[in-house]
Amino acid sequence: MGRLILGIIAAPVLWGVISVPINLGLASLYGDAAAAPPFPTSYLLIALVLSVGYGLVAGYGAAWIAGTNEKKLGLGAGIALLIVGLGVQISAWETIPVWWHIVFLAMLIPVCMYGASLRKS
Repeated sequence: MGRLILGIIAAPVLWGVISVPINLGLASLYGDAAAAPPFPTSYLLIALVLSVGYGLVAGYGAAWIAGTNEKKLGLGAGIALLIVGLGVQISAWETIPVWWHIVFLAMLIPVCMYGASLRKS
């Protein structure tokens, strides 16, 4: 049970560890256009695609840490991502289009669950 909880907690940590440097690199490619809203649509779409990758890694990493790929692990890790993601999105609600927030938040749980399922038990 302890490893399961640790895996769930690890998912948002893994997300942050990999997403921050990659998103900073993406922003640097866009220069001033990514410094303040309105952000280019291409930048937002690339960020969403990258978020899918982060979710897969977070789910897989959570399953690896927990030592299982049970659905409850993937679901718990996805919910943990959603809770943290909601906090971040609320702080940026006015600066990013609503469509982006909806797509981003809607994909967190299923992508994380899929990432966890990729780990062989």
